[in-house]
Amino acid sequence: MNTQNTYQICDITDVGQSLIQIFDCNSPKSTMTDFFIDTNYAYKHHKKGEAITKVLVDTEKDCIVGYFTLKCSSLQWEYEDEFTNKEVKDALPAIEISRFAIDKNYQGKKCPIVGYEELNFSDYLFDNIMDFIIIIRETFAGISGIILYSVDDAKALSFYKRQGFNEICGSYSVYEPTDTIDCIPMYKFVITPDNLEQSKDFSF
Repeated sequence: MNTQNTYQICDITDVGQSLIQIFDCNSPKSTMTDFFIDTNYAYKHHKKGEAITKVLVDTEKDCIVGYFTLKCSSLQWEYEDEFTNKEVKDALPAIEISRFAIDKNYQGKKCPIVGYEELNFSDYLFDNIMDFIIIIRETFAGISGIILYSVDDAKALSFYKRQGFNEICGSYSVYEPTDTIDCIPMYKFVITPDNLEQSKDFSF
């Protein structure tokens, strides 16, 4: 059996509502399910071009394994200018992984796709997110950083840190306070800024 053909990544608009409605990530943050199902924001935002949502579909079982949503953002920080010795505020173009969730039936399960047999479905889908971001950066738009908000959970934080993300320290503001309340802002550089060593604070 060709497992690569069994699991397909496609736009949320390419799958039926029946598949969307049975997705359940069993997340302590209900916004993951609300965004995807109850409010249907994932579909609506995708249609309007406000965000892009991709789904990983198990075509054999006819269900959604997981999904992710990307949208534009910026990574801001303050540093002292080496010539003027004044505080400077700057911003890097960034992309935000605003949603990432795996259905409860696939959480912690090994992925049978070639090259991922010893890893979980979450690893496979997240690798695809990073590949997708690289395509965007190399083909469509400049991106210096990647940001996300992790639920305040040791397992989730460990997963993102394993993917190369770090927690952001200092003050920050959020665009969707009801969605990111009590979450941990994290970042990863695609290109390290020249003034990183002088940086004192990060914010969104």
